[in-house]
Amino acid sequence: MKYIKKYANATDEAIQKDGLIREKEEQPCLMCGEPTPFVDIYSEGRFCGEACCNKFYKEQDEALRKESA
Repeated sequence: MKYIKKYANATDEAIQKDGLIREKEEQPCLMCGEPTPFVDIYSEGRFCGEACCNKFYKEQDEALRKESA
């Protein structure tokens, strides 16, 4: 789900509980390039939604597994 829809009426506190920060300025999503104000607090990457965020972490996990093999 796109964060802009999921958090349309959410408070900053509710968004932070889900590990995100909503910035005032939009910048490209790290995975797809779509403009987004949402920043993942753990990776400090910008993501437009759950699909892009999950894809990022999956790719990171795969890269780490290759390094340790």
